[in-house]
Amino acid sequence: MKIFLTEKKNLETLFGMGGGWILDFSNLTFQDFVLEYTGRDVENKKYIISGGSKAHRLRGFWKVEDDAIVIKLNLALLDYLRTQTIIKEENKTLYNEVYDHWLALKHKHIATVGVQSINSIGDNPLNQEFITEQLSKMQKKITENDYSGAITNARTLVEQILIEVGDKIGADITVKGDLLKLYKNVSKELKLNPAEYDEDGFKQILRGLTNIVNGIASVRNSFSDSHGRKYKPSLHHAKLMVNSAHTICEFIVDTYQYQRGK
Repeated sequence: MKIFLTEKKNLETLFGMGGGWILDFSNLTFQDFVLEYTGRDVENKKYIISGGSKAHRLRGFWKVEDDAIVIKLNLALLDYLRTQTIIKEENKTLYNEVYDHWLALKHKHIATVGVQSINSIGDNPLNQEFITEQLSKMQKKITENDYSGAITNARTLVEQILIEVGDKIGADITVKGDLLKLYKNVSKELKLNPAEYDEDGFKQILRGLTNIVNGIASVRNSFSDSHGRKYKPSLHHAKLMVNSAHTICEFIVDTYQYQRGK
């Protein structure tokens, strides 16, 4: 992907790449992170263009890989920066500008070539096997006491499923980082408006799902504010987030498949 000098400089500033580092990653954890989000092994020799450090490999990755994969990885790294570390005070405005820029590139790419190339590289999110595989990754992070990582992955999975289904049914998926609005747009096309149901129990459940999505969207912001994290997540927080994401994703996929088969 062609990354302009200003884009590259901004990312390098936020990721702390000046000394060959990338945020707080070790060589192994960075390799695992890139593999999880892109299916690519960043230790591959093709990424060694000007050196073997993590920063040099990321620069090589930017240069070698196509737009969809680079956009996906950069947004994942920006999400990690926001949820796992404390953004320096002087970089907060820059972070917001850079995140919005890469999110806009994602939506532009989706509008041009479709959602598949960004959100399902090598995978098909619209089946239970995919959801189960992603849940296994979250459970692994919980086992390793990486509660923030599990929470971030849960939120990402919900967004991925909503965008994928939304693209299939013609819902507006260009809402900028607004998970609740994305859910409402998709649920409207899936005819999940509580007002359309006669049974009060189902109405309450569907309203509850909207509240859960709103909570999932808000939880990520609870780990950082202008003065750092508000609280450190614990085991029960992570399990609640993962289980909630599972419920939402499975219901949306099942509803889509049911309506497609009618």
